[in-house]
Amino acid sequence: MKAIAVGVLAASFVSAFALVVHISPARAGEDGVFAVHISHQATARMVRNALEGAAQRLERPRCQELFDRYADAEGQPLRASLERAGVSGAAYLSLLVFYDGSRKPRCARDGTFAAAEAGSRIVWICPESFRRLAWSDPGTAEVVVIHEALHSLGLGEDPPSSREITARVSSACLQ
Repeated sequence: MKAIAVGVLAASFVSAFALVVHISPARAGEDGVFAVHISHQATARMVRNALEGAAQRLERPRCQELFDRYADAEGQPLRASLERAGVSGAAYLSLLVFYDGSRKPRCARDGTFAAAEAGSRIVWICPESFRRLAWSDPGTAEVVVIHEALHSLGLGEDPPSSREITARVSSACLQ
């Protein structure tokens, strides 16, 4: 009986270890592995490209200042959320999960490229509008990804408005 319990425990440990290795914060973002669950291949590729570009932008000190500038609902800077997760802003992008949001009401609004709830690691991509944006202005598609990452870390909206967030991300990260 003891051997079976040890075997089950060992198998559980191996499974847990595999999961940790797959999403390990130390590796997050290093190898371009992002959780993009979008079946339309062109859209998925454009989201991955935007994630790669956003990760590079988030390596810059000026862009990283966004994590100190904005706070969550409790008034804690977003950097505190990153520290609790044990990752940098760039690596945090690998902890987000991207889905097709075409059936979400938010994606029916003009000018909406993606959506995330404050504190949720799920980002809904509005495929048609995101593809058009990524095709015509890849830098702004990267800004959209960073904008949604800020929401995921706990930033609410209204205030600041979506436009204000995008403008600040653009100013800090596109330079």
